[in-house]
Amino acid sequence: MSASRAISRCAACEVERIGPGIGDWPGERTPCANDGCGALALNVEVIINDDAGARDLLCVKWKESSRGSRKGRRADVVTGSEYYRRDDVWHRVERTLNYADDSYDEVIFDEVTGIVVHECHERLSEHVGHGSAVRPRVAPDARVGDTGASRA
Repeated sequence: MSASRAISRCAACEVERIGPGIGDWPGERTPCANDGCGALALNVEVIINDDAGARDLLCVKWKESSRGSRKGRRADVVTGSEYYRRDDVWHRVERTLNYADDSYDEVIFDEVTGIVVHECHERLSEHVGHGSAVRPRVAPDARVGDTGASRA
């Protein structure tokens, strides 16, 4: 969200000038009314505020290089903001996959309210059927190999 505003001040006495009579050119301005200052020169301060909306996500992988890429995995840690498409909101995620201790820890917070949306602490070997491992649901009529023709 961006916002802007302008403040006009007398160049001689620094008093803010509010209301009509400021004008764009010196000939169109009314003189400053502060204790007989009478100056026509103005200082205009323009203030612009904007939000870039940046988010962060840190992923760390701990491996033993001597054992290869799969067998040498010790732990994966993810912390930061993730976008949840189903609800169209941003969440703060803290997830640890510890292969050495066979543990899976995940806590998901709503980024706006700070309320815990999801929390899971279990053995990593038991953590199956989540995320990309979820099988797509198949309608009962759409079984593999079923052409719909009657069988004799």
